[in-house]
Amino acid sequence: MLAGLLLSCVLVLEPLPEDGAPFRWSESPLTHGPVVDTGVDWEARGRRRQRAVPGWAGGATYQLLLHAEEEGGPTERALLQVPAELEGRRVPLVVAFHGFGRTEREVFLDSDLPAACAKRGWALLAPYGLSDNDCGTPESRTALADLIGQLDDLVPLDRRRVLVVGHGLGAGSALRFAADHQDPRGLRVAGAVCHTPMPDLGVAFERGDERLRSSLIHSMGGTPKEVPKAYARSSAAGRMLSGLIDPSRAPLVHLQDVPIVLHANLADPDADRLADCLEVARFLQARGARVVEDLVFEPQGSGWRTLGLEAALDRLATSLDVGVPRNMDICADRPGQYGHVHVRKLDGDARGRARVEVAPGRLSVTGTRGLHELAIDLALTGTQPNEPVHVTWSSADGSEDRLVLIGYLRMPSAVHVDGVPVPGRRWSWNEEQRELLLLLDPGGLRLIEVLP
Repeated sequence: MLAGLLLSCVLVLEPLPEDGAPFRWSESPLTHGPVVDTGVDWEARGRRRQRAVPGWAGGATYQLLLHAEEEGGPTERALLQVPAELEGRRVPLVVAFHGFGRTEREVFLDSDLPAACAKRGWALLAPYGLSDNDCGTPESRTALADLIGQLDDLVPLDRRRVLVVGHGLGAGSALRFAADHQDPRGLRVAGAVCHTPMPDLGVAFERGDERLRSSLIHSMGGTPKEVPKAYARSSAAGRMLSGLIDPSRAPLVHLQDVPIVLHANLADPDADRLADCLEVARFLQARGARVVEDLVFEPQGSGWRTLGLEAALDRLATSLDVGVPRNMDICADRPGQYGHVHVRKLDGDARGRARVEVAPGRLSVTGTRGLHELAIDLALTGTQPNEPVHVTWSSADGSEDRLVLIGYLRMPSAVHVDGVPVPGRRWSWNEEQRELLLLLDPGGLRLIEVLP
């Protein structure tokens, strides 16, 4: 017992990757800055480097590095805790994002997540990012998803039962990562626990002190006025001057079917942070999202310790097998899979937006903006192979759109738009890919029939 208590207080043994100094669980200037792999005491597994470190709870704990595919690219760093008993099963994964000015060690030092995950037999992954405070950038999100896809030799993960947890700046990163990863056949975030998230990094910059601003300038490559798209692409939602979330700049809409626990300490002296958290809750609840507001008043409490992680994880544990949503809004600034919808290509740097509703044999894609090519997997909608498909379509930006129906097994006999047969040059069927491509003219509402 005494040995366990001592281990949980001070863990010193392994060399640190940044400069070869002894590994310590405590944070220091050596644990910050860009990730550098000195090659000291690391086991190579392809682009991944790993080594065991003293664990806190459960099974083995590893420190990980993941090199970029391109030579000289940035390196991701993370800590992974593996369940003690795997029993031949695929296990849920909790991805925990640290707060501003901290590192992945914060999750182990200041939160109850290591014990809570060990108790449930879940894996715990705490990413540092590619550098200080950049877990929310597109590059860091891509590196993190890449790392998750390469962990099966350490722990067999169920990538459709992933939870994200975060605090402050990390909570905003958690929401953005969740919004970008809703692939029912790949990596899907099935729930989130967020402690006072910062949804809009541009607003956070304007409110922040010099330390926060300097960090964001380093991560984004400039100020919000200089590189507005970098801030937008790293934020979970944009705010309007009124303080409300702008629906046209809110990837958060992808989470309207994902259970979320939003926590705030009402005794927090930063009223803006509280307002951010409450506005995220309002925005999602207005769209039918399953949001639980976990509000406490603890004048002496701060950070992770005011968040009841056990209760929050218990709330989400019963919702890990949520099905693919039938109806959803799309607000995508990068190609990706969002439920049954695959945004394949955007119009330049535009943000792709649409309202999508599906039922067996019936699709509705309306109000499209900034979308060049959109694909829908018919199997995920409940549509049987080569049954007639009825599509309602409208474009809001006056541009031609390309709609792909995935899983159409044979060439259709005809395609009608508003009851009129469409010439063959306006649609094509790819036998190898089993995909039907429809070229849709800009304009108002169109009623499309695909006949087997």
